[in-house]
Amino acid sequence: MHLNFHNYKKEKVNLLVYDTPEELLEQIDKFICHYNNRRNHEGIGNVTPDDVFFGRRESILLNRKNVKKATLNRRREENKGSRKGIMIESETLS
Repeated sequence: MHLNFHNYKKEKVNLLVYDTPEELLEQIDKFICHYNNRRNHEGIGNVTPDDVFFGRRESILLNRKNVKKATLNRRREENKGSRKGIMIESETLS
């Protein structure tokens, strides 16, 4: 989080003028909430830190794996059908 917080600090905290310390703290809280709850992290399998903390990581990764497998199977079947159409067209042309 240090590197991202450093970038956030340069982009948001240092460039904006806050009227009160509470406004600054609110922006920092928003960033931390986004970082932990919404932003996927490549180093932990493209899930959020909250997903890891609350034990959702494995089910999310399993679901993604199942969706990928189903998608690849569907595409494979669709491509088999399109290849047959190409073969039939080429046979009728010759």
